[in-house]
Amino acid sequence: MDEAVFTQGDVSGLTLAPDEVLGWHSAVPPGKKAVAVEIDIAFQQLVSIDNQGGNQNRTVELRVEAQMIDDDDTPLGGEIVLDTLSFTGATRSALRSSHRWFLTDGRWRVRITRLTPEGDDQTFDDAIWAGLKAIMPGGRTWAGLELLAVRVEVGEAFAAQSARQVSAVKTRLLPVWDGTGWSAPQPTREIAWAVAEIARMHGRLDDLDMDELLALHATWSARGDRFDTVMDQRLSFWEALQAVLRAGRAQPDQLGRSIRIWRDEPQPIPRQLFSELNIRRGSLTIRPRLPISERPERLVAEFMDERLWRPAEIAVGAMTGRERRERYFGMTNRDHVLREVGHDFRASRYRSVEVSFEVELENRLLRRGDPIALSHRELTGGVSVAVEEWVDLTITLGRPVGPFAAGEPLLMSLATPDGGVLGPFGITPAVPAAPFVTVSVTPAEMARLIADHGSDPRDWVARSPARDEAIRAIVGPGADLQMRLIVQDVSEERRGYATITGVDDDPRAHDFPVDATGTLDGLIAVQASRTNDAGDDRLVVDVSGDLTSVSGDPENPVSFIYETSTDGALLWQTQPETGPTLSIPWPSGLTDIRVAIRVGNLRGPWVMVQAPGTGDLPAPSALAEVVPGTFATGRLHVAADPVAGANTYRFELIDGSDNLMTVLFRATPELDISAAALASLGALSRETRVVLRAVGGDGNNGAATTLDMPVPPPPGVATNVFINAGRFMTWQATPPIASRWRVTWPGGSHETETAEFDRALSAWSKTLQIFGLDVFGPGAPLALDFTPVGGGGGEGP
Repeated sequence: MDEAVFTQGDVSGLTLAPDEVLGWHSAVPPGKKAVAVEIDIAFQQLVSIDNQGGNQNRTVELRVEAQMIDDDDTPLGGEIVLDTLSFTGATRSALRSSHRWFLTDGRWRVRITRLTPEGDDQTFDDAIWAGLKAIMPGGRTWAGLELLAVRVEVGEAFAAQSARQVSAVKTRLLPVWDGTGWSAPQPTREIAWAVAEIARMHGRLDDLDMDELLALHATWSARGDRFDTVMDQRLSFWEALQAVLRAGRAQPDQLGRSIRIWRDEPQPIPRQLFSELNIRRGSLTIRPRLPISERPERLVAEFMDERLWRPAEIAVGAMTGRERRERYFGMTNRDHVLREVGHDFRASRYRSVEVSFEVELENRLLRRGDPIALSHRELTGGVSVAVEEWVDLTITLGRPVGPFAAGEPLLMSLATPDGGVLGPFGITPAVPAAPFVTVSVTPAEMARLIADHGSDPRDWVARSPARDEAIRAIVGPGADLQMRLIVQDVSEERRGYATITGVDDDPRAHDFPVDATGTLDGLIAVQASRTNDAGDDRLVVDVSGDLTSVSGDPENPVSFIYETSTDGALLWQTQPETGPTLSIPWPSGLTDIRVAIRVGNLRGPWVMVQAPGTGDLPAPSALAEVVPGTFATGRLHVAADPVAGANTYRFELIDGSDNLMTVLFRATPELDISAAALASLGALSRETRVVLRAVGGDGNNGAATTLDMPVPPPPGVATNVFINAGRFMTWQATPPIASRWRVTWPGGSHETETAEFDRALSAWSKTLQIFGLDVFGPGAPLALDFTPVGGGGGEGP
């Protein structure tokens, strides 16, 4: 792209009559210099019609001359012939072409002479001088300003309205907080600094907890969450803050003037413990969030795709389900959008209970998003009790409790004096099969409690003159001791009480943190099968592997996470099984299965398996390109023979590293998708494998057939690069010739459709690379180094 181009307004639509000279016309105004000139020639028709009405070739020749002049248009040298152009055609359609010549730096004027005489009345060969442009020296810079180059393919005219419809992909410059101070504005796409900028613009920056924001920034950066948008809508301060934070799965909350940000993520330690001892009697309300007919089964997520910077959609959920559209504002990465859509679906499915209750004082320690533990006989199996004494390893309760089921391990949780929660931890009743008042803990459990809490609980359990209220506790079976809630709202106090409202914190709604050390990589293998016993059609998934290295720690037990998909690996549904074998009724429409090992609160990498075919539907045959070679242009157009009994067809696109790029469903065994659509799906790869399966009316897959479609990279550049005056480069390409080229240098790049480059565009960089380009990307580069050789004064590669 040329950096500085001047278009001469006097040259537009000038007809070149036979033996007529048009010009002189100056290429640049006074005070400017050109390094090259370019002319545009057009023909409305170029044809000679014979007596039978057929089109015959017609040739027109034009001579192009130039002359260097000063600012007063006085010639500084003789006339030079740039070229004699010859145009031959037999067409009644318009022809257009552009021609460029590199010249010595200076002010130039140009004239054109038509050398071909006039033809007969059956000849149509009017030549039009459509434009004159001058390429001026580049490298211009202005403080605080940036140049934008735009290339547009048009005819002779360029509508003014179209000229104003230009957009650019820009990265904002914002100050960044490093924990001690703010940096100068720098390019950033991070959510945290967008939040800080919005607060700064409204005079609320001091109301943010910067340590909390910096910690969230680390989480968002590690996940690759970004916020990219133009804030061109009328939004209040709070609405803008919510819009930005949603991209990071977070929400703002205001306490007085302070703005607190909480992110929906697993929090291992509840902030407070609530039981019948501190909940106002009769205030507990349970509202199940039951599925309703209006709840959508299919979500179409709308977002701006960063690959093309155009609106895109992702549809997740049952293909025939009720549909709802939702905009994911500021999210431009497809994987980011899928993570948030999956979380929204899981939260809607698994957070199925809303609980509210009234308390007297404890609400003052809570904020929205805090995790709390709740034990109540209407919801859990835990029993509320006071702790009177804790001596050595023995705890004395305020009243007898139990007995509980024999052989079931018991746990206890305590409310600490500062409002926190200690536990749960294992206990052993003094009388296992009868009501008991005393329990004991093991020395190892005691040591863990002291280490986790940072103090010895025996020092603060006993009553004292400063605290005459007994410590609250809950005792019960491990699996049913307490219920975790996420605080959604804390009302204002009225008559001494405030209402706390929360939803159940089901762990299946969260993304488990992934082990970053690699310890859990490669530990398991997964095999999926389909069984049918007496008409009971089931999916069986078996996990195998040597788990010796991660087993044996009771505080970090080993379990497994099973997820299934019925929409082509877009939306995943978590299964309740955690053991090494999953056996469930066969899900209708099952397409994919993935399994991960979980140790403690860390998850290993997913192991993917495809759902086994039913065997009822054969593999489609004759899968091939409809027109061989089409995929080389980026268009994927394949088809196969229909399969009897098939309802739809599933196309999987897999890259050269065996990664699943996308899954598409079609009503027929034919897939026709453009390069732009493939790019928006993240599936434009020169090493593509197509896997096709027929899908029956029950939604189950048949056998698969595959088609590999490799496209070789574009040809490289031959080593013979020609330099004109050390500046203008041309090169010869290795056949077949690439359609486009990219020249890169430290700090910049330039694309061209011709094998030529003006080194002034790179500010005379010593090192350059030239790539051939096609729709899939660049080919192998040719590196050039213009560093002087051996201390001499010249350059060379």
